[in-house]
Amino acid sequence: RDLDDAISVRDLGECYEIGVHIADVSACVPSGSCIDEEAQRRGVTYYPPANDPIHMLPPKLSQELCTLLPGEDRKVISLFVEIQKGTDRIVKRNFSLSHARSDKKLTYEEAEEYIKDFSGSELRFDTLEDSVAVAFHFSRVHRKYRLQDGYYYDKSDDHRHLGNRRSHQMIEELMIMMNSFVAEFLTNGPQTMNVIPLRCQGPPAPH
Repeated sequence: RDLDDAISVRDLGECYEIGVHIADVSACVPSGSCIDEEAQRRGVTYYPPANDPIHMLPPKLSQELCTLLPGEDRKVISLFVEIQKGTDRIVKRNFSLSHARSDKKLTYEEAEEYIKDFSGSELRFDTLEDSVAVAFHFSRVHRKYRLQDGYYYDKSDDHRHLGNRRSHQMIEELMIMMNSFVAEFLTNGPQTMNVIPLRCQGPPAPH
């Protein structure tokens, strides 16, 4: 499958940084081009069960040029969040057009192995395994803050193996953070606030 997102972790001394990076497709697909128009018509990449995916973009783009392959420089849209150690409070955040070079492609099973024994008592940044554990730690803090009393409840999904739930939740939480900050940025920006389509969603059912 296409790898269109990645995360990064950096030690900044009194703080640490979590980066969420999304492949910048606009760097490869000019606006208004035939590929752009066909991608708009398709809307999404479809993954039918037991069959090859039907890509929104041509395979050369979706599986190579716009995919964050390990060891390859790629243009990305990045969210950088700076977090204070000890309090886990976000002290700074910013968006940036940047370049990313992935160190490693991990499966959820591999990531789960890195975080299964993490106690949260000490954050380390020496190895890839340490960095994944730090990302998990922050995702757990962010999830607890976001859900409040509903933090400990999570309905199991059919596609998600219970043994890999923590690694799935880590990535899901970081993507939720990215999407929330993007939405806030666009709806509050003077150049975008009046042109962003919004979906009004009713409250959830009481039960």
